[in-house]
Amino acid sequence: MTSFLPFAPTSEQVVILDNIKSFLADKQDFMIVKGAAGTGKTSIMKAVADYLNQQNIGFELLAPTGRAAKNIAQKAGYQADTVHSCIYIPETDTEEAKVRFKTKANKFSEQRVYIVDESSMLSDLVNNSQDFEATTPMLSDLIAFVKQGNKANKLIFVGDDCQLPPVGYKAFAQSPALLLSYLKQTFDLNGTEVQLSRVMRQSEGSYILDSAYDVRSYIQKQQGFKRNIGKAMYNPNHVTDLYIQRYDFNQPQNVAIIAYSNDYVSRCNKLVREKLGLGGILTKGDLVVLNRNYYGKLFTYIPNGEVAQVVATGPVRIVSELRFMEVELALFNEDDKAYTVSTKILLDTLENPKLFTHDKKKALFASAYKNNPTYRSSKDVRDDEFLSAMQVNYAHAFNCHKAQGSEWNTVLLNTWMPDTDQRFLYTGVTRAKSELFTNNAHCF
Repeated sequence: MTSFLPFAPTSEQVVILDNIKSFLADKQDFMIVKGAAGTGKTSIMKAVADYLNQQNIGFELLAPTGRAAKNIAQKAGYQADTVHSCIYIPETDTEEAKVRFKTKANKFSEQRVYIVDESSMLSDLVNNSQDFEATTPMLSDLIAFVKQGNKANKLIFVGDDCQLPPVGYKAFAQSPALLLSYLKQTFDLNGTEVQLSRVMRQSEGSYILDSAYDVRSYIQKQQGFKRNIGKAMYNPNHVTDLYIQRYDFNQPQNVAIIAYSNDYVSRCNKLVREKLGLGGILTKGDLVVLNRNYYGKLFTYIPNGEVAQVVATGPVRIVSELRFMEVELALFNEDDKAYTVSTKILLDTLENPKLFTHDKKKALFASAYKNNPTYRSSKDVRDDEFLSAMQVNYAHAFNCHKAQGSEWNTVLLNTWMPDTDQRFLYTGVTRAKSELFTNNAHCF
């Protein structure tokens, strides 16, 4: 399997690829592949995918978010999907004004291998919101879906166990999909794990990876981290000035601000928009990120976390006291080729998500049922342009959970937090590919 690597492997990588090849041939259910940034996890997964393709063994590349799926697709050279789109279909409860997730039937009867990148983000808690409702956790549903197709199907969970745990877990919790004992005991599965620890030669000398390695070491030793990292930045005005210097309207996803506090994120997004001359609530040139999955016209699916740029805006309509704007958005596929989507955006959630109360949701559902005969017949939110309207936030600054699974050339990381959380720091540092700024004076 090492022949599929585009470079001479380290001795550690040779051993791990041999272990993966043995795993694929035996009767075990899952394997965990853990490793820090720069240790070659993605190269290993590409080699595994190439090997499976050569052997005519079916496989799926998956990730918990749209950005993470796009990243692994670009690097591996194969299509990748979100876990959500792979295993769920939406069902509408018109009375409760909710969309419930129903697990799909796995139609592949032949043995397949499911490779899940960024597995630290997979939750085994039931996560509900006012808009969507699940009755079982995503990790449980994924395993059930995989095994329902063929009992011999295999899972490879790939991730970094020093990243932030999934949303909803305590700050110092470990990610369940990367815990060998948890998977064995909870799901009655047989499995094994391997660990990549050596940073690849071509990554040595990177101050970003050196910083990540240092933070990771302190996490593993459970010691306080006291070293300054990255280039210095200061108050929000300085941060947003740095952002503007590196921002390119033609390549808007090269730079991002990451912070612990949602208030700081909002302040930075407001300042950046002002400095870029983006007036009004939403205008041409604005960068937005989806804060929930989108199911639109012609059953278009765009996952939560995907970033888009506004290329045109249209009139605003008010329905059930909620404001909807016609927009045309530019998005980028895994080959970085732009494509456009015309849709409506719910402006109230852009300004303040709390304004979209459950009572307003129920009124919107009632309006669709009264005024839209197609929706009244199908009860499918995708058949109503207002029920299926996108809900977005501005996308110049992100909280760390929202940034997880994504990468930018330049990251401006606000390291302030109320209580020191080194997993937050490590996750933020590892979002940067080329340049990292931090205000680390208040972090430790």
